[in-house]
Amino acid sequence: MRISKNASWEFFSVLCFLWMGCGVLSFIVPRTCISTSFVSTCAGHGTSLKNEEHLHPLYLQKNEDDSDDGTIGTVALVVPSEGADGKKSIFGSKSPVGCTTVLEAAEHLAQKIKWYSDGLVDAEVVSASDCVNVQDMIGVGAVIAIDVTSDDDINKVSNLMAARLQLDNRDDKCQFILDSDDKSPITKFSFVGPFDTSPSLSQNIPWTDVASGKRFQEIMSGLFERWTSDDFVLAILLFFNQFSTSNTKIPWVQYSIDATWEKGIQQNVKEFYSMITNCGDCIGKCLADENCKACIDALNEVDTRDQVQSYRTVVSYESELLRDFSFCILQKNNVFGCKATIPEEPKVGPITQWRKNSVSIEDGRQMLIGHLDDKDAPDGSQRLDVSWKVCSV
Repeated sequence: MRISKNASWEFFSVLCFLWMGCGVLSFIVPRTCISTSFVSTCAGHGTSLKNEEHLHPLYLQKNEDDSDDGTIGTVALVVPSEGADGKKSIFGSKSPVGCTTVLEAAEHLAQKIKWYSDGLVDAEVVSASDCVNVQDMIGVGAVIAIDVTSDDDINKVSNLMAARLQLDNRDDKCQFILDSDDKSPITKFSFVGPFDTSPSLSQNIPWTDVASGKRFQEIMSGLFERWTSDDFVLAILLFFNQFSTSNTKIPWVQYSIDATWEKGIQQNVKEFYSMITNCGDCIGKCLADENCKACIDALNEVDTRDQVQSYRTVVSYESELLRDFSFCILQKNNVFGCKATIPEEPKVGPITQWRKNSVSIEDGRQMLIGHLDDKDAPDGSQRLDVSWKVCSV
């Protein structure tokens, strides 16, 4: 492969980009997040706060003798002690169904965490009034307060979080306060592993655990600020995959196409060497093409673990060069050692009824046509140039 002198720096830059995070590949990374809307929770399947058994924090405790129960972490989603089943949440604001209540949103998030983690992370909804039981919740892996705004609730949550902040060993724990009115996470009591907001020299030394915690705090805060269920769950899974004391990894986020301090120098160098020896020609051709190079530049601004943003960028610059580039690195040579297994949860069976009747073969054909402007479209079709649109909320 020959590269001109003027292109040599660009060639080196793209290799470094690939090493530091090849976003162009994210759209075919195994286990892309499957969007799940708030339709089920909006239908009124929430549980009242009066159900103390459902909201009791003792269910979150992971005893030492339960090490074989299959979980590697626990999450407490703290909601207001009053009005959570009536106050509207910003979660679901992009859904055609509309916003849910805070309680419905929290229950949906708890279920989704269990599904996406393949049962490795347990999550429960907890009333802010139960935060007075500090000893019951101090050992929970992640405590996330959602729309807790009353003075009494804030005081209880703050006392709990202050106690957790003082733990001698909190490397496998994190906590955040999320307020939809403010949009950004409240950082006063937040921490991720050994990192918190107090000044520390270690946070500026990139290979330390404190610096790793700082990076994940920024990543998680950015995901939380979007107020979507997929981004929320992704933040939780990334945390436990990195900071859990168990050697078990979460398949959904186990593989990364970024070069990170968390991976270690040896693994980063191995991947970098594989890229330049196996796919140097593809990289050179991509750099020589204006459209392909523009895609790489755009992806350089995106965190590749943010698969939605990465996908949006990729489809804006689709080309054969980009396809060949991705195929060489991810599929042909599997530079990052990725593998995929089919998720087992949630188990969703086919529908058996449609419009109050048993589903027939003809009904199935009509549902497939959907809103397409077609002579065989079902009654109620909007007669559009598309049959279905996939959306993420």
